[in-house]
Amino acid sequence: MTWGTTGLTSKVLNRLSAVDAVSVGALRLLVAFPALLLLAQTLAPGTLRLLLKREWRAVLLMGLSMAAYNGCFFAALARTSVTAGTLLAICSAPLFVAILARLFLDEPLTRPILLALATGLIGTALLVGGQGGRDPPIWGAGSGLALLRLDYALGNLLALGAGLSYAVYALVGRATQVGGGTAPASLAALSFTTAAILLTPLALANGLRLPANFPAWGAVLYLGLVPTALAYALYLRGLKTVPATVASIGTLVEPLTASLLAALFLGERLTPGSFAGAGLMLSSLAILSLRKT
Repeated sequence: MTWGTTGLTSKVLNRLSAVDAVSVGALRLLVAFPALLLLAQTLAPGTLRLLLKREWRAVLLMGLSMAAYNGCFFAALARTSVTAGTLLAICSAPLFVAILARLFLDEPLTRPILLALATGLIGTALLVGGQGGRDPPIWGAGSGLALLRLDYALGNLLALGAGLSYAVYALVGRATQVGGGTAPASLAALSFTTAAILLTPLALANGLRLPANFPAWGAVLYLGLVPTALAYALYLRGLKTVPATVASIGTLVEPLTASLLAALFLGERLTPGSFAGAGLMLSSLAILSLRKT
């Protein structure tokens, strides 16, 4: 649910100071990685160097995936509509995870999991696609199948690339921890440090924009510490015991939280389709909680 606060905080940050999306992505990583290093040293002292020596390939791949996710997602939003980019990234990630986890981790796709996946994806599509705003509609008459429009093609592909990058991060994180003995906080710390090292030069080359006032810096610190550092540390901890496919479906609560917060604090409108989508997403979580293990 903490991931769902990212959108609200980003909009508040944008109102406080003109910080572009790519700079926000880089600043999140720059704030998150030292916090994660401190957390890892506190919770699992002495594991960072050992993990890096033993699992350096996994750490590098996860760092590349996280850097690619941030780069692709924010680049997608600059080239396609916010609705289409968000929808493609959020919905494609669980699908990529489900397929790749079945191929590489031999995770079973049981009927309850497939039902929860389908229900959650439909709910997410209704929730995100039903939001108001200046984006062109992606459902209904006159939509022109906006997701397939030629002028959106590159942005849509980048959004799918973000979904695939997220899936790789989740799968490698799950595979690295299956055997036990890997500290989740240390894995998160090293992977985010790698991502920051990889993404920061790109942000600097594009002209890194810094917040212009203390409230804006507060928003950046919150983004880096709570929905990034804390959220991913908890997510990797969950992947230690929960299958990657199930965890990815659970993360679909992010757009639900974001929409509710935007309605409460930003006055954004929730349509009947949004409420229907929210109901389906809650149903998918209920299916997962009641499924037979």
